[in-house]
Amino acid sequence: MLRNTSKFKMTDSEIKHFRSRMHDVMTGNISKEESACMRERRKQIDSTYNEFIKANGGKNPFFG
Repeated sequence: MLRNTSKFKMTDSEIKHFRSRMHDVMTGNISKEESACMRERRKQIDSTYNEFIKANGGKNPFFG
C-alpha cells in the first residue's frame, strides 16, 4: 500500500537545502563519487523493476 505524504512537514532550512541539492543534481554540479553512487543506485532500481515485471508475466500490475 502506498502511503500519502502530502502533509509532510519540512522546515524552511530543509526546503532550502532540498532545493539547493536538487539544483546541484540537475545541473551536474556533483562530485564523481556522488555520480558513481547515483549510477549504481539506478542500476539497482532498474534491476529490481525488471525482476518485478518478469515475476508478473511481463506486465506492471499497477497499470494493468
